[in-house]
Amino acid sequence: MTADPTTLVITIAMLPTKVAPIEPMPTRLQQTLPVIDLAFSLMALALIMIIGMSWSARPNLATLANIPWRPNRIYEDAVALAVVVYLLAALLLSTVASGLTGGNESLIGSMFVGSGAQVIGIGACLMIAAKRFDGGMPRFCFGERTTPRRTTILMIAVVVLLALGLCPLIRDASVALINLIAPEYEFESHATLRALGEPGHPFGVVVALWAGAAIVAPIAEECFFRGLLQTFLANVVPNRWVAIVLTSIIFGAIHFPQPYAISALIFLAVLIGYAYERTGSVFVAIVIHALFNLKTLIWVTLGSSTA
Repeated sequence: MTADPTTLVITIAMLPTKVAPIEPMPTRLQQTLPVIDLAFSLMALALIMIIGMSWSARPNLATLANIPWRPNRIYEDAVALAVVVYLLAALLLSTVASGLTGGNESLIGSMFVGSGAQVIGIGACLMIAAKRFDGGMPRFCFGERTTPRRTTILMIAVVVLLALGLCPLIRDASVALINLIAPEYEFESHATLRALGEPGHPFGVVVALWAGAAIVAPIAEECFFRGLLQTFLANVVPNRWVAIVLTSIIFGAIHFPQPYAISALIFLAVLIGYAYERTGSVFVAIVIHALFNLKTLIWVTLGSSTA
C-alpha cells in the first residue's frame, strides 16, 4: 500500500529537528572593522615607543613637573555634595519614571533616569566649580588657556589614538583571563550598546541613546571625575600621578556591571587624567572621552546594521 504523499510531507515536517540556525556571512564592512582596529593598535604601539623616547629626553613630561597649579578650593565637601546631588536626582527621577513609563527598567525609563541624573550632576559640578575655582567656571572648563591650540589638538589626537588602539587589547586580555578562570561566566554588554544592537527602536530613541553616550555621559563623568575628584586628590596627595591613578581606579570600579571592561576603562581614565593635568582643561578631557565613546557607538551600529 502506497503512503499518501500529503501525509508523508506532514509527518516529515513534524519530526523534531536540531539543525543550527544559519549564521549570516559577515559583510565586507564587518570584515573591515577588525582591520581598522588592528591598524589603531599598531599605531598606538608605535606611538608608545615615541612617547617613551620623548619622556626619556624630557623627564618633566612624565613627572608632570613644572605644570602651573590650578588655584581652587575643592575639598571633601565639594566632592560629597556632587555625589549626593547625583544620587538624589537619580532617586527622584526613578520615582517619576516608575509613574510615567511603567518602571525605570524599561529602555525609555532607564534613559530618563540615567541621562537626567547626569544632566543634574553636570549642573551641580558647574555650580561648585563657579564657587571653588579661582576664575570660576571658565577656568574650570578651559584651564589657563596658555597652552597653544596646536599643542592641545595634538594632545587630544595622541590620547585618542592610544585609547582606541590599546583599550581593546586590554579588554580582550581581560576577557581571556575571565574565560580561563570562570569558563561559565556570561558576559553582559553595556545597556546602551545592547539597545543599539536591537532593531526596531524609534528614531528618537536611537538619537537619545547616541546623545546620552556621546555627549551627556562624557560631560558628566569628566566634570566630576577629572574636574572635581582628581582635582581634590591632587590637592591632598604629594604626587599628581597618584591622583590620576586613584581617580582612574574609582572610575573603572563604577563600571562593575561589565567587569571585563574595568581594566581597559582604568587605562582610558589614566590617559584622560594625564591630558587633564597637562592642559588643566575639563573640555579637553570631555572631547577625548566623547570621541572614544563615539567610535564604540559607530562600530556597534555598523556591526549590527550590516549583519
